[in-house]
Formats: sequence, C-alpha cells, structure tokens
Amino acid sequence: MTYITVRDTLPLVWHLRSTGMTGAALQIALLTRCQAILPPHRHVIVHGDNEFGSVAVMHWVRAHGWDFILGQAAKNYYRSGLSATPRQLCELPVTLSRPAYRRAVHLTKRHWFGPVNLFAFFQPTYHRNRRKKDVRYYATSLPIAPTLRRVGQRRWGIECYFKDFKSAGWQLPMSHMRHGKRLEALLIILNLVYTWATCLGRWLCKTYQRACVDGHLSRQLSLFCIGWDWLVHAIRSDSLCPKLSTLYL
Repeated sequence: MTYITVRDTLPLVWHLRSTGMTGAALQIALLTRCQAILPPHRHVIVHGDNEFGSVAVMHWVRAHGWDFILGQAAKNYYRSGLSATPRQLCELPVTLSRPAYRRAVHLTKRHWFGPVNLFAFFQPTYHRNRRKKDVRYYATSLPIAPTLRRVGQRRWGIECYFKDFKSAGWQLPMSHMRHGKRLEALLIILNLVYTWATCLGRWLCKTYQRACVDGHLSRQLSLFCIGWDWLVHAIRSDSLCPKLSTLYL
C-alpha cells in the first residue's frame, strides 16, 4: 500500500498493491489525486524514502510549487557544477557526530537534475534484525538550515500510522482478507474511524485531558491510541462524545 499523509498522519489517498515497490508513475498519480484534496496556496512538503526519490517525482513536485525531502540511494551520483567531477553520495564525509551538507548540486548521471540541496547523516537502519545501512541521504528543495532534519522527521508519523493499523492497534493482518474490493471497503471504514480517533486524541491533549488515558508526564501513546481508548470507554459508559467539527478549535 502507498499512503499520502498530512499533518497528524491522516490518510488522504491510497492504492492497494499485492506486493513490491511502487514506481514514479504511480507515485505521481497519487500525488495528483492528493493535490485535488489539499487547500490551494498551502505550503506542502513531500516526504519520502528512497522509493520516492526519483528525478521524475522531484521534477513533478517542483513543477507544482511544492517542496520535497526525498531519500536517495548511496550509489547515486552528484556534482556541484557543470565542470565538477561526479561523485557518489556514499563518498560524503559523514561521521557518527557530523552530518554532511551540499548546496546547489545536480543529481544522477542520467539527468543531472537540479539545483537541489543534499544532506546526509548517520542513522543505522535495520531490516529483520539485521543492520542494513548506516547513513541516510536526502535531496531537498528547502534551504540548508539547522532545522532541516527536524522537518524531515515528520515523515516518521507514517510509521506510527502503520503501527496503529497493525501491531499496536487494529491488528489488520489478522483479518486475512485477500479480496481487493473487500479490503478496500474495510480500509475506507477504518480510515474514517482512524481520523475520528486521531482528532479525539488531539482534542484530549489540547483540553488537558490526556491523563485520563495516558498518565505519563510526556505522551507515550499515539494520538490515535489516546482517542481510541477514550472513545471505547465513552461508548461503554454511555458518555457523550464531542462533535467532530469542534475538535480542532
């Protein structure tokens, strides 16, 4: 599945796939669907890992006036000027405590797309309990700034979304549903309830009622889990729920 999300990781559009990675054509189609939903004249930053880091996607995003922070493969080439010697991203001098930044570079030998900015930092990635890579590389249309990595961390919300649907929430794989239309109908219902529960969680945090569900000093549960646990308790105790239209006031 591919999801495009915004703000508190609320699902906007998705596409069901049996397996495998998505290509640039499908990603651009999803972004096009997403564009029709988003309010005009809003600042949009497209986040994605290496799967979404193609030149075609970066070109589409830039052409539509959006910004991007998109992962890049370590084997990709970059150069700082037309006469500069091309180098691979894996040659960037990244250490445990020192990230690397490059301004106004062009990417890939095939396209030399740019100018874009690059940043790389040390963050080991694991897959099935095995260390897969140590350094992450990103291309961005945003200016290099100390807060750039903090902005990029917003993408982590999508991983929490997947966790809420799987191990920490609804245990979606336990449905064993394989029929595409039925699974899509189930996802529509679950995403509507997920949006409702996330809004409730945000409302509880904003009205200082989070301790009713999550008693830690700092928030330990996702907004969805906070809202869902509170919602289940409210239904069981026959309590009133706030109207959805008032949750973001």
